[in-house]
Amino acid sequence: MRYEKNRPSGRILSWIFVKELHCVAVKREHGIQYFNSLLSILTLPFYDVAALARLELKNRSNYECATLFTWKLQMECRKGWKDELYKPQFPMYEHIKFTLDPVTNTARNRLVYPPVKVLDRIPLLKMKQGILGQIRLGTHMNL
Repeated sequence: MRYEKNRPSGRILSWIFVKELHCVAVKREHGIQYFNSLLSILTLPFYDVAALARLELKNRSNYECATLFTWKLQMECRKGWKDELYKPQFPMYEHIKFTLDPVTNTARNRLVYPPVKVLDRIPLLKMKQGILGQIRLGTHMNL
């Protein structure tokens, strides 16, 4: 899998809360995105957050806040994003310079989303040190 920082590509397949790293990983068709906290998921566009609300958050049984967050996310998705704290990113319209729509003779617009706040570096679990113990390497060979 490829780590995607700026541009999410593909539809969302699943998402998981990693308690040891205290981050959230969103698995897509063409990569994985890592988020620092549960609320940083709301920097995704509204259609991605609605897709996450339909999916089950894996590994949430160990962390009570993750269960409450997914429940609140499902409720806000059904009600139409009424709570300002749980509101995802909606697009802004930007005029494209020097282009006119031939039918209406008005300026063309495009949708612009703010950048998604993902982690810059992939978080890794710390490896256990000293696993070799008192093993001596190369003592049985006569050179």
